[in-house]
Amino acid sequence: MSINQLIEIGRSSLRTAGAGINTAGQNIANAETAGYTRRRIIQEPKAIVSSGIQMRTPWNQPLGAGVGVAAFERVRDALLLSASREARSAVGSSTEESKLLGAIQEMLGPSGGPSLTDALGAYYNAWNDVADHPTDEGVRWTLLSRAETVAGALNRLDTELRAFTDEVRGELQSGVESANGLIDEIAALNVTIREARFSGAPDLEAEDRRDQAIQELAVYMPVKVQDGPNGMAVTVGGISVVQGDHATHLAVSQSPDGKVAVQFAGLGVPYAAPSGEDGRVGAWTRTINTTLLHDDADPTKDGLLTRLDNLARNLVEQTNAAHTAGFDLDGNTGTAFFDPAGLRAGTIRVAVTAPRGVAAAGSMTDALGNTISRGPGDSTTALAVAGLRTGSEREAIDSGVWIGAKARQAGTAASAATASADHLEAMESSLSGVSLDDELANLIQYQQAYAASARILNTAQEMMDTLLSL
Repeated sequence: MSINQLIEIGRSSLRTAGAGINTAGQNIANAETAGYTRRRIIQEPKAIVSSGIQMRTPWNQPLGAGVGVAAFERVRDALLLSASREARSAVGSSTEESKLLGAIQEMLGPSGGPSLTDALGAYYNAWNDVADHPTDEGVRWTLLSRAETVAGALNRLDTELRAFTDEVRGELQSGVESANGLIDEIAALNVTIREARFSGAPDLEAEDRRDQAIQELAVYMPVKVQDGPNGMAVTVGGISVVQGDHATHLAVSQSPDGKVAVQFAGLGVPYAAPSGEDGRVGAWTRTINTTLLHDDADPTKDGLLTRLDNLARNLVEQTNAAHTAGFDLDGNTGTAFFDPAGLRAGTIRVAVTAPRGVAAAGSMTDALGNTISRGPGDSTTALAVAGLRTGSEREAIDSGVWIGAKARQAGTAASAATASADHLEAMESSLSGVSLDDELANLIQYQQAYAASARILNTAQEMMDTLLSL
């Protein structure tokens, strides 16, 4: 081995060991940095023919010029990253839906007053009390008070749920804007990373940020990623949202009935993904369109606002049908108990304002064929209205049970999705994350290699000094 060859081996070894030390130091410095992927160097032997060194070597002696760094790479597993992104979409969908359903469930419970189910029960109990004491005006005042409580509960729920619907629409709009921002960022990073690679100095920090942006995007919607010559190509539901530096945005629209739709802007293609795997965007859309309004895919499945409107309409129409046929304490008939124009949860109103106006008595036909009151002590009409309780209470209970079942289902799904995502992230972290123990071991290894490389150069210098002294 010539002295020149020995010097080249020592020099390349020093550079490679130095690169290893720098890489280990970078890893240690970023051990707690979110989104940072562990780096490592890939070493390769250097041949003299590629080193530019001119020298003659003994016959059959292996030619070599030391070691070099073939590449600086981030330690990652594409399959784990893909599985992690899918899990993030499921977590985003289920946890967001669980949160929204929990808020709705809270509204259906007591909020500064009895729940709707309790209010309806007290209302029908008051009709039974009137039937037991048909001439007692105090009992009739209680009935009117409890009727006002029912109407107030329906009014409150309608107001709160419609305001909540607007809030969810706002979250959807804001979420789509955030997703569009991430799409733009990924497209811009594709350009930065491609240019850095062409220059021969890969921008690993930009690659980390791009991975992180894709992971953040997966929380909003399920994404598929493929690495290509122009950077990461990202698709959502088979539609390309990032191709090189080109980005396709999503847009939110609202129909006259209040339902929302998310589409790929400029394409007219609706955003669609399997329920439970459709990210936060899917959870927001489904909560508005299906849980609160109505399900277009199944007309028999009304949303909560529609269910409450149906309950209010049935309560008004059925109560009024019995009440208008009855007689009040002054012998008047044909009076509506509820305002017949208020057929929605937000507009239901009690029409009777005085206790004597409550029609508790039924009717009968006199000898001349005229319909007359059975008398102020009769309670036929009060019993008829009290008998309506099963239907109204069942509607209210069914609505509460329906929301409760959906909330429990979403909560279970959220727990399962979170556990799966945590497991995948732990596996990913064990591969891509920084272990201080491992990096300290690498640091010692490269330090020892650096010291040994210095000894090679020292040996070459001693050989040169010996030659010059001859």
